[in-house]
Amino acid sequence: MTRDSISSQDLLAFRQFRFSVIRFLRLPQDISETALRNALETISPSLLANYKQRAARAGVAWAGRNRTDTQPIAITPRGSAA
Repeated sequence: MTRDSISSQDLLAFRQFRFSVIRFLRLPQDISETALRNALETISPSLLANYKQRAARAGVAWAGRNRTDTQPIAITPRGSAA
């Protein structure tokens, strides 16, 4: 599997997850990201944490696809020294 296909799968997986959450909660399909996160925080902080984790992974995949250089992206966890 190539790096592009893996990042494409991450993006697709997040998009499907987001759609499923919106449909399950019976929210409008055009809900803003802020409104969705607020709804998730109200309903289930753990679901919001899972959503944020998946969104971050999809964001990294998206950033990796749109880079023009070939250097890997270094990710450091919050709170750790860079």
